[in-house]
Amino acid sequence: MKIKLLGIFSVIFTSCVLSGCGSSEGESGSVTAIQTDSDSSLGGEATYQRYVIQNHVPLISLTDENTVDDLHTLAASIGERRIVQLGESTHGSRQMSQIKTRIIKYLHKNHDFNVIAFESSAFACNQEVNQGRKLASKDLLQGCLFGIWHSHEVLDLFEYIVNTQSTDRPLKVVGFDVQLSGLLDTPNYMTEYFESAIDAEGVSTTLDIESLFLDIAQISRLSYSCEIQDNSQSCDTISSTLPDAQAALDRLQALFIHSTMTSKTARFLATSFSRMLRLEEVRVGGSIAEGMASRDQSMADNVIELATELYPNEKMAIWAHNSHIAEYYSDHRTQYPLMGMHLNEYFGDDLFSIGLYMNQGASAGNRGESLSVRPHNVNSLESLTAIANQDVLYLPFSKVNQPGLEDDWLHRPYETKFWGTTNVQVELAKVYDGIIMVDRSTLPDYL
Repeated sequence: MKIKLLGIFSVIFTSCVLSGCGSSEGESGSVTAIQTDSDSSLGGEATYQRYVIQNHVPLISLTDENTVDDLHTLAASIGERRIVQLGESTHGSRQMSQIKTRIIKYLHKNHDFNVIAFESSAFACNQEVNQGRKLASKDLLQGCLFGIWHSHEVLDLFEYIVNTQSTDRPLKVVGFDVQLSGLLDTPNYMTEYFESAIDAEGVSTTLDIESLFLDIAQISRLSYSCEIQDNSQSCDTISSTLPDAQAALDRLQALFIHSTMTSKTARFLATSFSRMLRLEEVRVGGSIAEGMASRDQSMADNVIELATELYPNEKMAIWAHNSHIAEYYSDHRTQYPLMGMHLNEYFGDDLFSIGLYMNQGASAGNRGESLSVRPHNVNSLESLTAIANQDVLYLPFSKVNQPGLEDDWLHRPYETKFWGTTNVQVELAKVYDGIIMVDRSTLPDYL
């Protein structure tokens, strides 16, 4: 019998199914610091404030691409690392999307980060699948990403991406989520792609490709009603469809044995769909937390395969929620390994992770609803970084506790906000290599 975990896990999973990940629960409220008892067991807030003042880097603009001195400083802290993760505490912040777009363009132009990997469908966002379609930037964006990112801020990045395709160093788009996300995630597109890939492989098969992807689309469509709404009919349909679909995917994977990019891409995508089915099997028979753990493991496996098999000589930027990129538990309530923990284990010092947070304002939930940032306690990341009085700042830090007391707060559980609404305790120096704080967030300018 399936045991469901309520509370935070159900909230997070609901949003993951709808449009990515991260809880979007919240209430309206103005942003003011709430006085609490100061923790004087270590350095105290005045000491920690001194650390922020001395070490933060003001980011002069959310969108200016011509002035880059501030980003040179950020790049210096990244160094020669090959994988850079850019998180976000909410999927629905205009300013977070703007600063991430600016950073990604800069890293591509100046530091050879030629692959951008999104927390969206591995199929719909795949460079090799889409490059022959000559899609306009808006069509590529909406065809690839979850709807929460269908905004003018992200469109600016996709316009840049499309413009680079005719250059000698295009910025390649890939996805690593095993969930379906975009308008290109249709059985027709999937069938068309794999039939073409089979022809290119020079093999024949009796496999019914169209029926396979009709089954996969049905499983994806029923996932939410089974897991969240506990619809037994949906769960039964998924359970009865999974074995044959998995067997068909095993046969499909086995067709692609060559080292060409077409063969490697088709093998990767077939494997990603297989990981999707394993996730759905866990969701039907296990707890919500087990399903979330399976998704993060699958996304990590996809990132590793993209970085080692498809793009082994390229630097890669990753766009995802803070709760996925975290190299350690991003929330004291989390009970399962996160994608970033798996990636940290695999890539080690070649991985660099930046979490993004907001101090005040509002963001959009996964259904587009407005969520006001709730008041912060004095002993919190948001209140502490506000002392710098910057519209947006970057704060790098070491994973090794430095002499003195100034950075001790980074190496113990410290309060910050999940989606701007829920207080969580995070050991920041274990989770990230640095954070970006946006002072005021507003809702995206949706398309």
